[in-house]
Amino acid sequence: MSDKERDIPPNVPWRTFETYIDGLRAFGPYLPTVIDRDSMQTLSGVTQTGLLNTLRTLKLIDEDGGVRPRLKQLVDATPDRRKSLYQQIIAAEYTFLNGLNLQNATPGQIETAFTSAGAAGDTVRTCIAFFVGMVKAADVPMSPAITKAWRRHARNGSGETISREAHPSMRVETAHLPAGDNGSGGATAKPTYQILYELLDSDMDKNEQEAVWTLLQYVRRKETVR
Repeated sequence: MSDKERDIPPNVPWRTFETYIDGLRAFGPYLPTVIDRDSMQTLSGVTQTGLLNTLRTLKLIDEDGGVRPRLKQLVDATPDRRKSLYQQIIAAEYTFLNGLNLQNATPGQIETAFTSAGAAGDTVRTCIAFFVGMVKAADVPMSPAITKAWRRHARNGSGETISREAHPSMRVETAHLPAGDNGSGGATAKPTYQILYELLDSDMDKNEQEAVWTLLQYVRRKETVR
């Protein structure tokens, strides 16, 4: 990864980041001394690269992957303590937003700030999506206009939503799905896990999304072994 890529704000899906942080609790009281791709084997290579960049940018690991105290604090934190830590991270690592009041800032002002921080093209959208996720998790007041714009731009060209992007390992490759009625009188039903997948929407709350994902993973596992 180039130095330029490392300098841009975090741009992985927020849920991917939070899920990874929660998963580190499995190591118990002692985290690995180095965070590398071995701890991310269920994620795609692109997501691993983005997640490592995010951890470095937020000062959770050093350039060589060594664990910094802030990461340990975040993994061990209670929900209320984690909110406080996210607030500290926002203040320390998003200094390019200094001077903007998130309660009355416009989406355009936010986009300009992220562009000045090195993001470009579609990366601006994903950087803002991650930031909005952290702001919401930190319980920091924010203009509804920013949240609405984030939801609107959360859809990419294929119509996938942020909630689906948060689980790249479960993404359905639409090019290989049954096409339905084949014209010869026989219709091929969609797999159950695809139907569940299509139910996901960014307007769902966290508990609703998790419930759908849990059922989706179970159904896909059962249908795969048939």
